[in-house]
Amino acid sequence: MVYRHLLLVCAAPFALSSAAAETDWHRDALAKAVAFHAMNPPKTCNALESSPSQPISYNLPTGNGASARGELLIEFPCQAGAYNQTKVYLLSNRDGGLSNVEFPMPKIDVTYVGEGENAPVKNVAITATEMVREVANPLFDTETLTLTAKAKWRGVGDTYTLAKWSFRNARFELVYFAVDASFDGRDDPQIMIDEKSK
Repeated sequence: MVYRHLLLVCAAPFALSSAAAETDWHRDALAKAVAFHAMNPPKTCNALESSPSQPISYNLPTGNGASARGELLIEFPCQAGAYNQTKVYLLSNRDGGLSNVEFPMPKIDVTYVGEGENAPVKNVAITATEMVREVANPLFDTETLTLTAKAKWRGVGDTYTLAKWSFRNARFELVYFAVDASFDGRDDPQIMIDEKSK
């Protein structure tokens, strides 16, 4: 019993120091990311000091077992429109590394039957995939490490693109993409990519 008690007593300072170290590197990584973003803002983004939103950070566990290490995903406000608010991201690690996050985003071509806003959709096709930094109305799920972005084409919200990326292999991979190109007042997207259906 005495031996066990000594182990607990000895382990407590170690646990506290580990937690403190984790907090320290998170704080330092966030400060470094904010300074980097201020010095290297994307051309399309508004200045950080002019935005009512502040940077948000998310912890990203990477690796397994003894090789596990943490990274920090930092979200910065970019543009604020009538119905779309865009964000950009930086990725920082405890070794001091810092990098821009880019997301694979499909480029699409939409053809309609006839002309006019209410013309029905004839076809939606993915023509290419580009890497983008700026994403619209993003939400990050800390449990699944999935980021979802919905770019509205108009304020009603019945036309849009919806993309989802999962963080794995130290990057964000596209796992879902849907398009609702019909200006018909209904929410009926066409699913173009769905990893679950494979």
